[in-house]
Amino acid sequence: MPTHEWWQHIVPPTAIGNAPLAIIGATFIVAVALLCKWLAKKEKSSSTTLLIVSLVLLVTHIVVLYGYHFDTDWDVQQLIGAATAMAESGDIGPYKFYFAENPNNIFLCRIFTFLLFVSGPLWGGMAHPFLILMVQAVMAWLSGLMVYQTVMHLWQRHYLATTAYILFILLALASPWWSIPYSDAWAFALLTLMVWMATAAPFKQMRHRLAVIALTTVLGYFIKPQLVFYSGALAMMLVTRPTKQAKQLFPTLRNCTIAVVAALLIVLATNYSGPFAMHSRAAMGMTHFMLMGANEKALGMYSADDVDFSRQYHRKSERHHAEVQEIKLRYKELGIGGTLRHWSRKTYLNYCDGTHYWGKEGAFYKKIPEKDNALSRATRSLYYNRPSYSSAHVVWANMATALWLGSQLLSMVAALSLAVPALRRRVELHGSEEERPAAMRSQQTRNVAALMLALVFVFLFHLLFEARARYLFAFMPLYIILAMQGVEMLTSRKRSL
Repeated sequence: MPTHEWWQHIVPPTAIGNAPLAIIGATFIVAVALLCKWLAKKEKSSSTTLLIVSLVLLVTHIVVLYGYHFDTDWDVQQLIGAATAMAESGDIGPYKFYFAENPNNIFLCRIFTFLLFVSGPLWGGMAHPFLILMVQAVMAWLSGLMVYQTVMHLWQRHYLATTAYILFILLALASPWWSIPYSDAWAFALLTLMVWMATAAPFKQMRHRLAVIALTTVLGYFIKPQLVFYSGALAMMLVTRPTKQAKQLFPTLRNCTIAVVAALLIVLATNYSGPFAMHSRAAMGMTHFMLMGANEKALGMYSADDVDFSRQYHRKSERHHAEVQEIKLRYKELGIGGTLRHWSRKTYLNYCDGTHYWGKEGAFYKKIPEKDNALSRATRSLYYNRPSYSSAHVVWANMATALWLGSQLLSMVAALSLAVPALRRRVELHGSEEERPAAMRSQQTRNVAALMLALVFVFLFHLLFEARARYLFAFMPLYIILAMQGVEMLTSRKRSL
């Protein structure tokens, strides 16, 4: 574990270092899988039991969110402030410049405006953002069920699906990021929906699934652009499908085209009308975020100096040219060795924080509601990383980091199932096709490969562009699902190698 000062104020403290925590996390996940496998032999799993448990978790999640939720600042303050103004008066007032510069949040602002408008009658005529958190809790609930079904469909093993759901509860559902009304939670749910649609949705025709994925991709792009990485990876894997399915090409393209056009019309109707009908010349382009990613002093993270640098150019063409030149200059000054060191630090900051940069955006704890009850005290002690609250925070931080790193480690093990399928077939013990590991089946292999390829795209993107551990929260479902491939390899009775 690095001992330099550059990481200490960014990555949460761990008790024994990240490498041991990764091993502990992976070992715990495998142990849970073995326990679930043993219990599966004693008693068959029930979908009714799963539904009841999930509903209890949903209610518990909403109650817990109410116990520790708070108002935060940074971009969330701008988003909620504008949505509240829209819900109450129909105008965004002083927030116009923010959305002119950050148009990627307009679509989400429209969604929040509707939810805040609905919340008015429920909260004595005043718009209240807790309804947004309730909706996010429902999205988390549905995401957990979709992860379960996805794993069950891919590997046809109840113990793996149960293990995935338990890991989802401990790692994803327990994350406090669901208490923040922002794009991360919505991207999490949308990405899970796309993965579920590609693998486990009840539609018989793949072209219908792909149409929904296309619709979700376009809408999701205007919430969190990185969602296109999974859609692109899935499209690349679909190209390898057998030629006998080529006759489905035209209906698939037709359905996807209709879905994309419909999504674009929705976006046009929301993002470019009313108070949001503004000039886009102030919008920060992708080169701005690459500029921040090349900032060694800021560790590739958000930099107010880089924002000021871009803002001094009022024409988009001039801004783009200046940013490109500055990016070239920075990498030239870094050299090969400095660039590799810079990228390694960014990777560490992105992937070694199981809290996903919790509590470090802006002032973060802008306003904490005055509640003094056992639930609030317990949950704030667990999640608030402030001296006056955080007596148990280090427990959650270490647990979350162990499970997060353990999931990544098991995902690396899963990569072996795609790297050596031919070797596995040669040394595999005799058995039926149904008994073979899931990676031996071509369709499952393509689905798993799409997940892995999407994460490769994510890795490369955050290597070059702005770094932030929070940005990986939305991709947590992919790591949970891929971790089950690693678990399957380690717990399967048939040893391939």
